[in-house]
Amino acid sequence: MAHRIGNTDHSDLTAVSLFSSAGIGELGLHACGMNILASNELLADRHSLYAANFPETKCFGGDIWDVEPHLIDYVTQRCANNELFMLYATPPCQGMSSNGMGRLKHEIRTGTRSPVDQRNRLIIPTIRIIKQLDPRWVLLENVPGMARTEIEDDERRSVQILDYIEEQLGDRYTGHAQVLACSDFGIPQTRKRLITIYTRDPIGIAFFNDNGGTFFPITEYERPISLREAIGHLPPLDAREGHSEAPEFHPLHRVPVMTKEKYWWISHTSEGNTAYNNQCVEPSCRFDGNPLHKDVKSGGRWQSNKETPIFCEKCGSLANAPILK
Repeated sequence: MAHRIGNTDHSDLTAVSLFSSAGIGELGLHACGMNILASNELLADRHSLYAANFPETKCFGGDIWDVEPHLIDYVTQRCANNELFMLYATPPCQGMSSNGMGRLKHEIRTGTRSPVDQRNRLIIPTIRIIKQLDPRWVLLENVPGMARTEIEDDERRSVQILDYIEEQLGDRYTGHAQVLACSDFGIPQTRKRLITIYTRDPIGIAFFNDNGGTFFPITEYERPISLREAIGHLPPLDAREGHSEAPEFHPLHRVPVMTKEKYWWISHTSEGNTAYNNQCVEPSCRFDGNPLHKDVKSGGRWQSNKETPIFCEKCGSLANAPILK
C-alpha cells in the first residue's frame, strides 16, 4: 500500500537534488520512496559515483550558474503532468563553517582572496531554481554558521542568507531554519546542522503552526545513544598497522592507521573524553592537575590553548596530549 504525505501519493513523489556530491543525502530520499529526477554537482568524480548509485537520475554536471536553465527545462518537462514534491540542496559550507571562515579571513588578509566568498552566493541560483520549479517542499542543509553568513545579492545588497531566503520564498512558502543536534535524533554523534525547511503543503503548514513554528517538535526527539550502543556489537578494530581491518566480517569494516603519537594520545583517552584533556600517564606520577585545553566560557568543551604546558608540571614527563602550536 502506498503511503501518503500531505495530499501526495507516496508512490509518485519526485525530487531534485542540488550540490549532490556522491548522493549520501539521497539515501534518505530514496528510503522514503522518492524518484530523484535530476541532480547537480560541480566535481565530476563525485558525480560519476552519484550516477552509479542513482542510474535513473539525470545528472547535470558542472557549475550551477551554468546548468541552471537546462536543469529547469528538463524537470519542467518531466513534471508536466504532476508537481515536483521536493527540492533538496546542500550548498558548499567551506565559506560558512568555522574552519572555512578561518582560512577565508587569512586569505583575505594576505590578499589572495576577495572578501566576497562566491561559494556563499550559490544560494542565489538555488532560490531561482526553487521559484521556477515550485516544489511542494524545500529542504536545505548546512552548517550552523550559515545563520550568521552574509552575501551580496543580485542587487548588490549585503544581506544575511536566511533573510534572503525568507524574502524570496516567504510569500509562497511557510517555514524557517533551525539548528539541530544529530544526537537528538538517535545518531551517535554531537554534530549540529542548520536545517531549513519551507513548504506550501496545507497539512505541512498546519503541522508547523500547531507545533509552535517548528517542523521538529520536542516529541520528535529521541534519547541520545552512544557510539558504543550503535556499533559496539561489531568486530573490534585497532588503529595499529595490521589490526585496523576485519575483511572476514566486511571489506569496508576498517579504521585508518594512526601515527604512533596519535595512537599514544588516543590509547590513554577515557571514553567520552578528548585527548586534549589527557593528564600525566607516567606510572610513578599520574598527576591530574595539569592545565587543560579547556575554557569555561566554551561550556566545558575543549578549546585551543597554546599556553597549556607541554610537560607535566609535577614530574616533567612529556604530556600525553596533542601539542598546539
